[in-house]
Amino acid sequence: AFHRAVIADALGSQALDAITAETVTAWGQDPWARGAYSVARPGAADARRTARSLAGGRLVFAGEAWDEAWATQLPGAYRTGVAAAGAVAV
Repeated sequence: AFHRAVIADALGSQALDAITAETVTAWGQDPWARGAYSVARPGAADARRTARSLAGGRLVFAGEAWDEAWATQLPGAYRTGVAAAGAVAV
């Protein structure tokens, strides 16, 4: 109900007619995600690049948190996923 109200407020109540399915995740209870956010603290965005370089090519990171241009957004997840797949493709 909360999310529907936010959508209606932002886009108008007619936008609710376009919603055909709804799903709620339990990020807060997931033992791996633990409700994580991918937002860097002010001045710490370079930590993404540093973490990747420390992995020395042994690990490949993907997900919206790892994209420097699109961090916290869907395009970042897509871009890093494509790049990671290319890096490990045989």
